[in-house]
Amino acid sequence: MKKFLVLVFLTVFALFAVACGGSDSETDGSDSVAGDDADSVEHGDGTDSGSNGDTDSGSTGDTDSGTADTGTGDNTDSGATGDTGSEDDSRNDNSDPREDADEITKIHLKGTSIEVDGKNVTVAGTVATITASGVYEIDGTLNDGQIVVNVDKEKDKEMVHVVFNGISVTNSKNAPFAIMKAKNARIFTAKDTQNTLTDTANYVFDDPTVNEPNAALYSKDDLKLAGEGTLTVNGNYNDGIASKDDLDINGGTIVVNAKDDGIRGKDSVVIRSGNITVTSGGDGIKSDNTGALTLNTKEDEEPYDGVKGYVKIKSGSLTVNATNGDGIHAISYITIEDGTIDITTGGGSQTSITTSANQKYDGETSLKGIKASVPSDVDDYVNINTNIVFIKIIGGKIKVNSRDDGIHCGGNIYMAGGETEITTDDDGIHADNELQISNGTINVINSYEGFEGWYLTAKGGVTSVYGRDDGWNAAGGSDNSGSQGGPGDWGGGGPGGGGGFPGGENSTGTLVIEGGFHYIKTGSGDVDGLDSNGDLTISGGVVVVECQLGGGGQGGGPGGGGGFGGMGGTFDAGDQSAATITSPTVLGFSPSKSQEGQSFSVTFNTNTYYGNSNIAFQPTISGSYIQATSQPSQINDVSGYKSHQFPNGVTVYYK
Repeated sequence: MKKFLVLVFLTVFALFAVACGGSDSETDGSDSVAGDDADSVEHGDGTDSGSNGDTDSGSTGDTDSGTADTGTGDNTDSGATGDTGSEDDSRNDNSDPREDADEITKIHLKGTSIEVDGKNVTVAGTVATITASGVYEIDGTLNDGQIVVNVDKEKDKEMVHVVFNGISVTNSKNAPFAIMKAKNARIFTAKDTQNTLTDTANYVFDDPTVNEPNAALYSKDDLKLAGEGTLTVNGNYNDGIASKDDLDINGGTIVVNAKDDGIRGKDSVVIRSGNITVTSGGDGIKSDNTGALTLNTKEDEEPYDGVKGYVKIKSGSLTVNATNGDGIHAISYITIEDGTIDITTGGGSQTSITTSANQKYDGETSLKGIKASVPSDVDDYVNINTNIVFIKIIGGKIKVNSRDDGIHCGGNIYMAGGETEITTDDDGIHADNELQISNGTINVINSYEGFEGWYLTAKGGVTSVYGRDDGWNAAGGSDNSGSQGGPGDWGGGGPGGGGGFPGGENSTGTLVIEGGFHYIKTGSGDVDGLDSNGDLTISGGVVVVECQLGGGGQGGGPGGGGGFGGMGGTFDAGDQSAATITSPTVLGFSPSKSQEGQSFSVTFNTNTYYGNSNIAFQPTISGSYIQATSQPSQINDVSGYKSHQFPNGVTVYYK
């Protein structure tokens, strides 16, 4: 009887363990390309339109407590993030496939001939074709030749592993390496090897109606790149590395020089690790499938299952020099979780902080640092931008030096972590709909306008901005082409999923600061520090504004509100809108009264601190008016205050 009970117990336990187990199945989207597969040789077109994002609860950016409400939160994600589900281990694998292989076919490149030791490879002159799944190791030099992968993926669905073990392949008529058919293909660079693929400026196609391959390293299906060696790709015809499906990079050193786009995955580009350097005549990193932009409405699946045209950067080192295009460009969304990213576009910024306030980049070619947009020739593009497209940055170290906007999204941008530094001739960060800041540090060293969006919301974070025109601008500027749906909190349904922008209730935009540490400085002329065409609300946070404006309205009373027109100055709200400034840790410095907020006649200079019992700051300009919520004066001793240094190096003292 005891043996029977033990057997029953073990059986029940085993069933319970199976029921509690989970699967690691891939849910990162379907393998098919929904939409037009036609690829063309193109450069940046300067067309920007909307996007949408998700938002988390705020975060302080500083752990000090006190009277300053600097926001709360733990930088955890709630709601939709743009991720489409779990990813299986095979996508996060940087192992050498030779270690576990039962059989390895070796392909030896001998200059003008090819030798094969193994099976499933056919050779015709200087062209070697891999015809089945398995592990293939390639070494040597091939002059004017080609390696082709052509596997019947309906019958053979296993992985094609290709190991580059020190190769150099050139081709004077076509792509030196082309995956024309394979269910799964993976290229691995062997440890400590140098590998080079170089094509020509003009391709010759057997069928003149076909324009593929169109990259030096080309794949018509999903492609994974991994390794411990170096891969250099010289794309003289069009793109450097291109996949018409998903492109996944995990490890190794990759150097790309391309006439047009550097690295392109039509369905997606995912960078998990590696040391990547791209020099491109078009976009540096690009995903541009416009045919799969519909959210999934099935309750048991992720909303973004099936959405294509995205870029995810999970880690690694990425350096991009896009001479005539965007640094990173996605059609649907961009998420940056970690890594070191350095982007230069159009030769970098060509202005300085002394440049006139009204000068900015006005070229037709898009030269943005990081951009998510759906082009206007896509049907229902405004709705798609509003409900699907977004940029979300939650970690990493990002540096952008751009002619055009540093970070641009036609809908929403969510800054939730990391360290971001931007120098630009145009806007530092521009969202056609909402820009929300909840965590991380942002330093806009030079810009036309530092932050611009229809709705600007700061729940936390640490920012410093220099704008030659406005510092922060809500619902203004010449680039506000978004849907103006309304600000949202993506802690609920996420973009298009029951939260977010229900639409159209306030077409004048808003500027809201609830927490964080924020420093704003403007150039001189008709400029504003914090400018909202709708309501302006500062209910928390530590805020310092230095506005070099020569005029303003009569100024409002205590708590804001009630300006009488004219130029805005330090704080500005719409003519028919309200300004509510209640945070005790707010200071503004200007030569004249501000349109909104309470202006006190206090002459100040750069030699000492000014403020009140709640906040003190040593200004970098001189003037005659200080804006605050209580009487400011000269402060001789800041030892009783807490201090916080902004990303640009200036320090504020507060209680």
